[in-house]
Amino acid sequence: MRQLIPIIIVSVMSGCGSVEDSLSSRILAEVGTSKLTYGEVRAAIPYAVWESDSLNATNDYVSRWALSKLLSKEAEKLGLHELKDVENRIRTQREDVLIETLRDRALQTLNDEITVSEAEVEAYFESNSNQFKLSERHVRIRHLSAQSLDFAVAAKRELQDGAPWTEVVQRYAFSKSEANASELTLRPLSTALSAVPVIQASLGSLPQGTISSIRESDGFFHFVQILESYPAGSIPDISWVKGRIFEWLTIEKRRKALLAFELNLMLKAQADGNVRIQTLP
Repeated sequence: MRQLIPIIIVSVMSGCGSVEDSLSSRILAEVGTSKLTYGEVRAAIPYAVWESDSLNATNDYVSRWALSKLLSKEAEKLGLHELKDVENRIRTQREDVLIETLRDRALQTLNDEITVSEAEVEAYFESNSNQFKLSERHVRIRHLSAQSLDFAVAAKRELQDGAPWTEVVQRYAFSKSEANASELTLRPLSTALSAVPVIQASLGSLPQGTISSIRESDGFFHFVQILESYPAGSIPDISWVKGRIFEWLTIEKRRKALLAFELNLMLKAQADGNVRIQTLP
């Protein structure tokens, strides 16, 4: 008779604060000698999923964990882990995880040494400026949508009279965060305000600095103003690409630092006689 693997799954009620802390060591499932605690489940579930529905997320994770453990133990009972190809796959996966962990730890150690200066960013931009040449016209715009025509008219009038953009947004914009963020991005003309076609259609002929006519779309009243414009083939100001350059240079420095770490490790191992490599003729 085949030996059965005992499975115990405990339902859990959602909780928070000190209640949740007290649940951390509570065992929610057991498969044979393997145990799963509430704390382990909480650490494994992404924050957004947990916030959306912690109870269902917990019970779903526990069920999947129990099934996974059950299948794994069943495979071991059948001796599948002793098959040569399975052993090789397990060994390869173990080595891959160890290598990835070692590289991550090495990079964490080297992080303080990996810095990118303003001078390096500027030098890269000067040497590779053609890389940032625009394939089409790009614009920086202000876009405000209001819930009523009266609000839109008042906002446009105050802006024309010299009122600060942030104050106009605070008083009249439906989405204040989107309105304030709109002027912070340089975007291709072909995709700028694609969600508001009646406004996008006017961008191509709108002079820089001029505020567009007010247009209604989906129950809201919109206008736009072009703050900056770069024609196709031009190179934008470095301020618009500085973030990307910084990211690229950081990645490149991390790559080189990791290669140096691995090379030094190999040279030391060869010097100590722990690695011997025969080069074929």
